[in-house]
Amino acid sequence: MAETDKNSAQEAETSDREPSAQFAFLEAASQGQEMTVRDDQFAFSLLRDGVRKTVQNRGRFRLVDSGTLEQPQLEWLLEAGADFYTSNNISRDMREREALALTARRNRSRLACFIHFPESREQQEGAESEDSPAPGLTDYQNLALAGAFLYFSSQDREWDPAELVRLAEGCRKGGARLVYYHQGEFSEGGFSLAEAGVWIHITQAALKKESLFILADSASAANRRGGGLVIHLQAKPDFLLLEDLLRSGAYIRFEYAQIDCRSPLKPIEQAAAKRKLPPYSYFLNPDFV
Repeated sequence: MAETDKNSAQEAETSDREPSAQFAFLEAASQGQEMTVRDDQFAFSLLRDGVRKTVQNRGRFRLVDSGTLEQPQLEWLLEAGADFYTSNNISRDMREREALALTARRNRSRLACFIHFPESREQQEGAESEDSPAPGLTDYQNLALAGAFLYFSSQDREWDPAELVRLAEGCRKGGARLVYYHQGEFSEGGFSLAEAGVWIHITQAALKKESLFILADSASAANRRGGGLVIHLQAKPDFLLLEDLLRSGAYIRFEYAQIDCRSPLKPIEQAAAKRKLPPYSYFLNPDFV
């Protein structure tokens, strides 16, 4: 199907959406709100208008990849100022991602790519073909150098800290950052990531008294290098441990309901709330880990 035919088909598919939804979309864009929209929610022409209105009114437009739009359409939206959120689960050629990352960097927008492991079925099948091998660390290094913000997690794969440090250096050279979601205990490898300026997200499982010094040092080191240590709390933590970490520069996310306003944690919660996470330091949702 020709590109014009695809565009027409998409326009027809979305033209019967509720006019009220389209009006609300453009109204929010005109107010400069922070917009998060999947690329198949509206017709391309409406997305284009939404991006333009949002950026003109000093808002941020986050476009979430579903694989619907093609590279020329995405380049137009990135040139208009949209941030593009994709992942290696979406079937896109790595060279295409690199081109989109370069377009985003030139226009002061962002391409954010979450790396899922184990790889998707499509990528595993592609790895069996010499024409479409599954991406490797070298491919992600090239993507980093092109200016992509990369997001890795240890949930499905244990990463060699040295590999992540090299990727972090590539991100820095490309004007971007590496963000790492770490599960479980925190070790010396985490400190090396902090020294490389990585944004490191950890869960409450890593908060142990015997780990206090390395966590505090990591928070300080990450801040010095333009990164950060983000602690996600799902239950009431140790007060003294938390106080020391906040003093060291850690970012703390209270993700459970604080009921007692007289709790000694209240001042820490208020102080932590004043430290705002940069939008690139997390993938879409700041509370996701």
